[in-house]
Amino acid sequence: MDGHLGTGLILGLVFDIACTLLPLMVAWVGLNKRRPWKVTAGWLALAVALALPNLWTLSVVAGGGSASHAGQRVMDVEAPWFRGATLAGAITSVVAFAGFLVYTRKRRGRPAKREG
Repeated sequence: MDGHLGTGLILGLVFDIACTLLPLMVAWVGLNKRRPWKVTAGWLALAVALALPNLWTLSVVAGGGSASHAGQRVMDVEAPWFRGATLAGAITSVVAFAGFLVYTRKRRGRPAKREG
């Protein structure tokens, strides 16, 4: 990322939107229908695997050890604004997913249009 502010910002947003919204959607698909527990567990495992980059970034940001402190310093120098952009991307993704859930609930509750 070479320490460019815009690069850290854009990559933080893109990676975090993808690594938050996609796992939420995969988990929703896995839990939305009744399936055998092994299939549901597979969907949830896929959702966790897709969320791993976010979890790794969270471990660097929230960690208290020397390794996470070193990771924070590297991110400050090599990828400024990346951590803040990942937070903004996560919030945006959760809000978008909540809107999706509200939209699908409203669509299910509507009666079918009658023709004729």
